[in-house]
Amino acid sequence: MLSEDHTKQLETESGIFPETLEKSGIETATEGHAGIVFIYLDVETGEHFGTRIKLDKPTEDAKYLSKEGAIPGIYFHPADLEDLNETCIPLLIAEGEKKALKGHQELKGYVSVGIPGCWGWSYNKELSPQWQKVPLEEREVIICPDTDYKTNPNVFEGLEAFIRQLLKQGATVRLLDLSI
Repeated sequence: MLSEDHTKQLETESGIFPETLEKSGIETATEGHAGIVFIYLDVETGEHFGTRIKLDKPTEDAKYLSKEGAIPGIYFHPADLEDLNETCIPLLIAEGEKKALKGHQELKGYVSVGIPGCWGWSYNKELSPQWQKVPLEEREVIICPDTDYKTNPNVFEGLEAFIRQLLKQGATVRLLDLSI
């Protein structure tokens, strides 16, 4: 269950509506590290795949935590599972879970997904096993990177490598730059 404080935080800071949150499966961590728990689902079965916690009190090293050694997943709203596997529906990829939820809420006719960081799509610098399950051939893919891709070499390299991998799978890739 998502706490009232976390619900308000996601509504006010990210503009995510209560009805989007109710069906998202997001929870509040009550043991261990305090924060918002984003539930990752398997892209084929919809079964629980993993979690990532947005820490209430970030450390010097991290704002988010996931299980050490975990294979990166793809974050999406549970209602988008079926559409995620339809190549005729364009795929919008953002860095982060909150952006994926906002895209789900606002952009009809697209499947909005999030990756956990600029290299969160990769496993050994190849598409992660979850990404390998997503049908990409002849699919329109729009990547909306964090704006620091222009100034942070690691973010730029992650974006460039991701684009190469998507093209290799037969996707048509476009970049949506929302920086001003």
